Amino acid sequence: MTYLKRYNYENFVNNYSKFLINKDTREFIVGVSSDTLISLFDFDRTIGLILLKPILEIERIITTTISYIIPKIFINHYKTLKNGNIFLLNNKEFRNIFSNWIEQTDNNDYIYLEKIDLEKNVPNSVLNFNPSIWKISPYWSFSTVKDIFNSLSIQLKKEIIKELNLDFKWYEFSNFIDIINKIRNRICHNNVIYEFNYSPKNSFFPYPICRFLKRKLNIDTNKIRIYHVIKLIDIFLKTNYIDEINCVIYELKDKFNSNIYNDINKSEVFNNIIKYMRFISKK
Repeated sequence: MTYLKRYNYENFVNNYSKFLINKDTREFIVGVSSDTLISLFDFDRTIGLILLKPILEIERIITTTISYIIPKIFINHYKTLKNGNIFLLNNKEFRNIFSNWIEQTDNNDYIYLEKIDLEKNVPNSVLNFNPSIWKISPYWSFSTVKDIFNSLSIQLKKEIIKELNLDFKWYEFSNFIDIINKIRNRICHNNVIYEFNYSPKNSFFPYPICRFLKRKLNIDTNKIRIYHVIKLIDIFLKTNYIDEINCVIYELKDKFNSNIYNDINKSEVFNNIIKYMRFISKK
């Protein structure tokens, strides 16, 4: 168990307990061993690490596009943006760009709807020279990028999506960024991957990303699971990670089954896991 303890064994087993624990006895089902748990852990981490590569690519592309589009759209209106310097904008100019971040009250005061920090994580050695948006954007976390996109005017949101050559509505794309950010954090913080379950029912536009999946792929769902995340990644990057993940899943299934010593439960346990992820079980 030393191997599992390094990666928060208790959290991992608790999250997989519905597949490994007998509901009546509250003990592991017959046949589960430490080898079983290790192979299941390897399965979960392998899926996460495969997904991390395209997720980091998406993060880089979205961050770069945001830092490129803002000066491009407003360069003829605001001279400071000729050099990409967003910190020299006056209050009015700033409000025009980040209009979804700031709201005017009845007293003509302005309140901040959602706090964003363009300087977050940027070293003082960079900030001291009035840097361009292109110089500070590589320091942004993806959570900051998500907040910045949400704070932009609808015009800018649409321009960013157009530049990316995507068929998202702006509110669908906002959902997409949130999903990518959440799954990224799960992977990087060693949380269980299989149980990812995103339900955007609290959005101003109900279930926007689910409507997108229905419109683009005829997938009817109100919850986003791992299968849906991979399909969204493939749409964004025009790749085919879904086939790669499918191959890996069934290779790892064989490894898992070889480490559970009860033939009755072998396929049932693993098939229930991938069913939760919304993959189709294969015999």
